Amino acid sequence: MKERLLEVYRDFKNSFVNIHNEIREKLEFVNEKLGWLDSKKFKVKMYCVSLANIIIVLLLVTAFVFPLVPKITYYIIKSQPETITSQPSYASSPRIEQPPSQSNSPAPVYSVHDSIPPEPEQVDFSNIAPTLSGTAIVQDFPSKVTAGLRFFTFVGGNRIWQNEYIITKGSVVEGQSKDAEVKVILHSKYVERFYREDFCNVLKDANKNGDLGYETHLGTIALAWKFKSLLKYKSCLS
Repeated sequence: MKERLLEVYRDFKNSFVNIHNEIREKLEFVNEKLGWLDSKKFKVKMYCVSLANIIIVLLLVTAFVFPLVPKITYYIIKSQPETITSQPSYASSPRIEQPPSQSNSPAPVYSVHDSIPPEPEQVDFSNIAPTLSGTAIVQDFPSKVTAGLRFFTFVGGNRIWQNEYIITKGSVVEGQSKDAEVKVILHSKYVERFYREDFCNVLKDANKNGDLGYETHLGTIALAWKFKSLLKYKSCLS
């Protein structure tokens, strides 16, 4: 870059010197021919000539320098070090290789209960409706009165509702009743016992173990009046 600027400067200096010498030679030639011997006139002429020289030099400088300005500016800018601010490229980021796992490392053991909740114990409800329908307490059930029987179990400390039945006089069918005067709640672990044991004994054990309950919207007197035909089975719940 410096060499280029020096070369430009030398060319400009040589041009300027050549023009100046050429103008001086022409002026001397004119002075000799015209015979400007008078000193005052000569001084005035020389002054005018000097002013004309200055104007001519300025014009020449303008003609030579202005075309060189873009080139000089280009070389100055090109010579400066470029400062590039680049955004981080995630595609070119170095990959971090993870060390391979040791083959003798034990695989993690997960408990089934961490992701899959335990299923409730399977209960055979297939014959519970006809079995209960044949019991004496259902046969003596009061007419025009509806009750519900709902089984439940516990899984992981949570109560899970299971099959539900409708009880009327002499009949037990699977389903839900919104008009039931009372709803009996019983743990399903006693279902299997109903198939082989006395109905009253099973109810006694369930009540003793806290696995039997009921829900009703009736008061005590109204409940006793509606189910007065079952009072003889009171011992089953004691």
